[in-house]
Amino acid sequence: GPSVYLRAGARRSSASRARFVTSSGRRTIGAVLIASTSPCDPTIRTPRLDRLAAEGCKLTQFYVAAPLCTPSRAALLTGCYPKRLSMHRHVIFPGYDYGLHTDEVTLADLLRQRGYATGCFGKWHSGSQWPYHPNARGFDEHYGFTRGHWGEYFEPPREHHGKPVRGKGFIADDLAGRAIEFIEQHKGKPFLCYVPFNTPHSPMQAANCAGTCARR
Repeated sequence: GPSVYLRAGARRSSASRARFVTSSGRRTIGAVLIASTSPCDPTIRTPRLDRLAAEGCKLTQFYVAAPLCTPSRAALLTGCYPKRLSMHRHVIFPGYDYGLHTDEVTLADLLRQRGYATGCFGKWHSGSQWPYHPNARGFDEHYGFTRGHWGEYFEPPREHHGKPVRGKGFIADDLAGRAIEFIEQHKGKPFLCYVPFNTPHSPMQAANCAGTCARR
């Protein structure tokens, strides 16, 4: 199931903490959602995520609400059980005309009402059509894809504010680069940066094997 890493102000020192606390005293929030990985698997090394957890907020008692894409994302965004949201049975496939119910309030809705800049970069999978699109669910900025999993990891098709675009390079690097740009643009102000990666996920492709495994 998905794993969640949060960074909402570092605790190591006052100097590092200041980078993530704005002049208004409100903390910036970064949420990274990793699909289909296990923290107990010794073959998967994540030094940057380890540092993120060490310097931020490590959720040692976190349990994912569901082992599937759509219900786990819906639960994270709303704080509700997927069954309460009627999104517990399966994932939302391409062509489905429904999504996260509009009566539900998302984390992005709440923070945007309080003056936060909000950005979503990655796999949304909570509804593609308006009013289920991320730009209609509290996110000012959206870059990624709204449907299920893409099997293309290199130069993949993307969406930016509802318009089709083409990504650059490896999918994880492309999404992370957009998220970094958002952080740089809004540093010094309160923001929510939600990064739901679709990797690792089949087909298993890595950034250094574009010439071979991308064709498998």
